[in-house]
Amino acid sequence: MTQTDPRAEGGPLGPLKAAGGRRDSPVVEEVQKVPLSKLETAFAIRRRFSNWYMPVLLLAVESYLHVHRPIAWRSRSGKVFVTAGDGSSFPVREIFLHDEYRLESLSPAPAHILDIGANVGVFALRATELFPGVRISAFEPSPRAYELLVQNLRTNSALGKIDAHRCAVVGSSDVGDVQFWVDATGSPCSTLIESAVRDRKAGHWEKVPAVSLSSILASAGAVDLLKLDVEGAEYEIMRETSPEALVRVRRIVVEYHPLHGHHFTDIVEALAAAGFRMVRHRYFAELADTGLLWFDRGASSEVT
Repeated sequence: MTQTDPRAEGGPLGPLKAAGGRRDSPVVEEVQKVPLSKLETAFAIRRRFSNWYMPVLLLAVESYLHVHRPIAWRSRSGKVFVTAGDGSSFPVREIFLHDEYRLESLSPAPAHILDIGANVGVFALRATELFPGVRISAFEPSPRAYELLVQNLRTNSALGKIDAHRCAVVGSSDVGDVQFWVDATGSPCSTLIESAVRDRKAGHWEKVPAVSLSSILASAGAVDLLKLDVEGAEYEIMRETSPEALVRVRRIVVEYHPLHGHHFTDIVEALAAAGFRMVRHRYFAELADTGLLWFDRGASSEVT
């Protein structure tokens, strides 16, 4: 593991010394995620999904002919959901095929999860598949993604176990509506951050309700896992959420994205100040400045 500041070295590895190099910190596991080949992906889908042949066919059409269509998935345990032809099938690879969020090894079983950036519900449904007793609060501002999220929860009779909220999550404490970029190419490209907009001709801004992470945590009680995937807004949220607001959170996993003027170590520093230590960093070979950061409080800081 690189021990120097990655900003100085220009590479992705290694937390800042001040944030990740404390004597009581474990060695951070740093892993480069290499994408599966198309054949490996097909076999992985076959292992996880009983209707594997249809997703494999549609993904092949998408890859070779660039024709994007909704895909229906049926997991081996019976979860049924639809991803739109807009890139929302990517979380299936992350969560069901690669277990990027390490849900399969999460122990003890979580009682409460906050899913910030729920998209169409793939993460939430996989969590309920692995942890039948878990309660999940899911937040998604994209209109099309939220529509599919509710549809997928209703299909799986999960609306009671998973509470869906159509709103953006921000760091500021006093918010009402905020401007949200709805990307025409798909919900994974929609964002709160103006500088993160990829193509200003492919989408539009619209007002959506917003709530601060601090407000959510104030009424959430103990949170075993906070998952954050918000297309660039993660830096502002982590910077503006106080350590006191995070005190009842046990573990955090953040997907970070490229944003001018920011680096993943900004998140490491902010959460170190709140008593968290980074225990894993997984960065994506095919996506520059994009990866997952895992944090926990350790045995000496258990959530009560």
